[in-house]
Amino acid sequence: MASRHIAILPEEVINKISAGEVIERPASAVKELLENSLDAGATAIDIEIKNGGKKLIQIADNGRGISAPEVPLSFQRHATSKISAFNDLDILDTLGFRGEALPSIAAVSKTTMVTRPADSLSAVKLVLQGGKIISQDEEGAKPGTTVSVESLFANTPARLKFLKSDATEFSHILNLITELAIANFKVAFTLVNNDRNVLKLAPAQKLEERLYDLFGQDIQKQLLPINLDQKFLSITGFITSPAAELSGRNQQYFFVNKRTIRHRLLNHALTAGYDNLLPTGKYPAVFIFFSINPELVDVNVHPAKREVRFSNEGAIHDLTVKAIRDTLHQPGVIREMKDTAGSYQIPLDQHSIPAMLHTDTAAAQTLLSVQEQMFLYKAQPAETLKTAAFGDLKILGQADNAYIVASSGNELMIIDQHAASERVMYEKFKHEFEQRTIQSQKLLIPITLEIDVPSKNLLLAHGELLSQLGWEVEDFGATTLLVRALPAILEKAGDRQFILDIVQELARLQDIKDTPAKSEIRQSVLDNILKLSACHAAVRFGDQLQPSQISTIVSALTNTHNPYTCPHGRPTLIKLSRAELNKRFERT
Repeated sequence: MASRHIAILPEEVINKISAGEVIERPASAVKELLENSLDAGATAIDIEIKNGGKKLIQIADNGRGISAPEVPLSFQRHATSKISAFNDLDILDTLGFRGEALPSIAAVSKTTMVTRPADSLSAVKLVLQGGKIISQDEEGAKPGTTVSVESLFANTPARLKFLKSDATEFSHILNLITELAIANFKVAFTLVNNDRNVLKLAPAQKLEERLYDLFGQDIQKQLLPINLDQKFLSITGFITSPAAELSGRNQQYFFVNKRTIRHRLLNHALTAGYDNLLPTGKYPAVFIFFSINPELVDVNVHPAKREVRFSNEGAIHDLTVKAIRDTLHQPGVIREMKDTAGSYQIPLDQHSIPAMLHTDTAAAQTLLSVQEQMFLYKAQPAETLKTAAFGDLKILGQADNAYIVASSGNELMIIDQHAASERVMYEKFKHEFEQRTIQSQKLLIPITLEIDVPSKNLLLAHGELLSQLGWEVEDFGATTLLVRALPAILEKAGDRQFILDIVQELARLQDIKDTPAKSEIRQSVLDNILKLSACHAAVRFGDQLQPSQISTIVSALTNTHNPYTCPHGRPTLIKLSRAELNKRFERT
């Protein structure tokens, strides 16, 4: 084999390698360009996206602009106005600083910049292809800078191949813009995607105004201000009361010196701060800003600046926990949690009322009212169903608006009415989906739902899948979604939490890689949506049932493939044999 010699890589290859580190996907380019606009003092930024950013990314701002001699220089690697010496990294107060963004973007696209400082009579228009300048002209334009990025990754097909669908890539872009819009709430943002207006955010005077514009009034009503001031650190922003009970972490935002960050330390502090105030599987929304001496935080850890390193992580963690706990433990904040752990005691013989009660009218009436509450329906005579799964099943009644009581031979059977109905609805809905026979019910009056912008976009992006499931949703502007049709199996669709639970499942489809597990993940998502729908359609634990409803549920349950558990794996029924009852009552 011929010997290999060490050589300096060509500049074109170096730029593409650098682009691979900084520009992973269209959202990365949007992030770098928006950070440049914000660093330039822009108070209004207009964003246009086409084909998930693959065809076009255009960012127009009213910032300071770049002087004519410096425009070509801005596309040279490590050319920047934000630092001049290594020590400047210790006092960094800008979002961008490496001077890699523009050359990295230009290396993998056709890039056009039109920029004009306010004191210049005309703008400079610079066009680059694959990182090389192909033209430079003067033209008329407003003060500020507009950067257009076309055909991103067209000259690096391997990277282009690994991008996701247009909808998925746009979802990443929207999430990024949401983060920056929260951190820079005094800046106006507009976003157009494939000629559709997605965002139009006016400058806000207060953070809560921007949160309302992005997440709607349901979140705003749950906001609690958080505030902690220490010598080297201040913590401000908002967290939601435990009553919010969101189903995912997608509304948790942390900012360090206005820079969006991810850090396991802060995730842990959040969990510790809420302690046991939230049920398992429920999460708060948080919008927490950390203002810290730049010398105590390193933002130069990751090429894309997603992560930071604190000089004293332990103190940051503990102070964050304290700030959250102090906020939550203010008088009147923590809601009273209803105890659901108690057991239900079901009388097995309703005919054993002590004779002495007949002499005490008040006591008798009290006991009878309790009896009526426990057994709202008793078959007279008891209805008998012939079933394949349990033989002849005699329905005795409904207990406590929660359980159906029946007997089969020498066994007493207690059926959880919600779990049983859920199993029935799940198998029915799943069969209809597989056969493509789901019935969709058009609504005479569409339902309007308040929903945050990223969640709304996710639902709209999966409109075809939702249609297969019987839904028809439509953008209704700002933070409002219009539901025009829903699966006929559902009696209502006004439950915002139900919609957000579906959003959490759809979010799992966003970054599925083309691997053998892709179909399994997709099937899991679909199955979970079917389970959510079945749960929503099922009779509730606490619903008073009519005799016909009880018979229908029990009969349908016995004909399911698995009558013993609900779709989530909880038991639908328990059996008590005569021998077990005798043992419990110490009868031999």
